[in-house]
Amino acid sequence: MVDKGISGRGLGTDPVYAAKCEFVCTSVEAYRAASGQHQQEIRGDIANYTDIQPMVKINEVVVERSEV
Repeated sequence: MVDKGISGRGLGTDPVYAAKCEFVCTSVEAYRAASGQHQQEIRGDIANYTDIQPMVKINEVVVERSEV
């Protein structure tokens, strides 16, 4: 999934992130193994799209689906 930030919390404020890309993996180790194989290629390609320094953020999914 790739998301584009459109607003911050307050009306008319900038988003915290310009964009984000999510990968769902079975573990942190699985993510590191998969991303490590192509890390240089991916990081090199980022410069083709932005001059913003990328950030890696690792989360745990605690609710996959919620009926509200």
